[in-house]
Amino acid sequence: MAKIFISYRREDAGFAVDQVHAALKPYAETPNDIFIDVDNIPPGADFVEHLSNKVSQCEIMLVAIGLRWLDATNESGMQRLNDPDDFVRIEIESALARGIPVVPILIGGAPMPAMSDVPESLHPLLRRQAVKIERGNVQQSVDEMMRRMGLEKVAAVSPANPRKGDRRMGLYAAIGIVLVGALGALLWQGDRLTALFAGSGSVSENEPAAAAALRGQCDSGFANACTSLGYKYENGDGVSIDFNEALQLYRRACDGAHFMGCNNLGFYYEKGRVVNEDRAEAVSLYRMACIGGENLGCTNLEKMYEDISSARQACNDGTMKKCTYVGYEYEQGTRLPQDFNKALELYRTACANGDPTGCNNLGYYHQLGRIVQKDAAEARRLYQIACDGGEELGCDNLKGLNAAE
Repeated sequence: MAKIFISYRREDAGFAVDQVHAALKPYAETPNDIFIDVDNIPPGADFVEHLSNKVSQCEIMLVAIGLRWLDATNESGMQRLNDPDDFVRIEIESALARGIPVVPILIGGAPMPAMSDVPESLHPLLRRQAVKIERGNVQQSVDEMMRRMGLEKVAAVSPANPRKGDRRMGLYAAIGIVLVGALGALLWQGDRLTALFAGSGSVSENEPAAAAALRGQCDSGFANACTSLGYKYENGDGVSIDFNEALQLYRRACDGAHFMGCNNLGFYYEKGRVVNEDRAEAVSLYRMACIGGENLGCTNLEKMYEDISSARQACNDGTMKKCTYVGYEYEQGTRLPQDFNKALELYRTACANGDPTGCNNLGYYHQLGRIVQKDAAEARRLYQIACDGGEELGCDNLKGLNAAE
């Protein structure tokens, strides 16, 4: 397994990169074979030396280029790529200087930038063969890329010696999981009145043995079993209620990339249950769960932001402009994980029910070909609906589209 460095901007392509990172896991002997998020630079360290040192340890660099890769700016408004101290620029320049394979991966329909749009030091990047990463087809795209580079997946890991994931993974990665009955399918039910479960006399005789079996699975590295056992400790199901033990089990589950565990751990930090209340940590954990495909994590993440939570409720109650607002939050990926599919679904709902802004935003997806077939005629139709509905941006986009053709 060649060591791979992933260069990206979270605000540009973070959601997709989490999925690429997860898709690379089957090719890794250890988690250290994949470098990601190395910008956590120790205080006092020379950041250029730190980044260059990290790049020097890899043999391949993947450069994730999303739709906002070029447009990212720093605090002073300068385009980040034009700043010699920009982390992404330093990473790429270091890799190019070493002469290792540097592979642009195009995210969400992003095109390769033009030479005139990037500093001269990055021009060699634009001459490299790029790989397109499409939503819903990440694993296949990564597999094909690795095959073409002559790299193979490592041998499957047996249940007796499982590979453990990390908390940054974007997809379920436990291999060969053996569930104990249906216990692994337990779902988080929110802040239940757990004391009601203690001493109720409703615990069946086999549940202590089931809890012991889950403990064995958890200790062997099966993260889903840690989540299920944590749920038992939380509710006194065959064991004594112990929130501290549940917390530790959820943490182990999350560290092993079982995203319901991350969601449940986030709830403890949100409510300050046996830990200090920490909304930032709760947001981070809910985001991780959401990125990992756990819908309840997405729901809880939305609820952490009062305006998004109220907008979602209003959307569900039929206020279509609020559906557009929530869709825009998913599209931007600033507070919610970037998810073009969710944004598209919300825009479609809003447009179909009379919100002109939703129609305008939906038209942009068709014009750009973002996770839908590129269709100028459909974009024109949607812009016209938006314009007729009083959305000036729809009128402007319609004029621009007509002028371009």
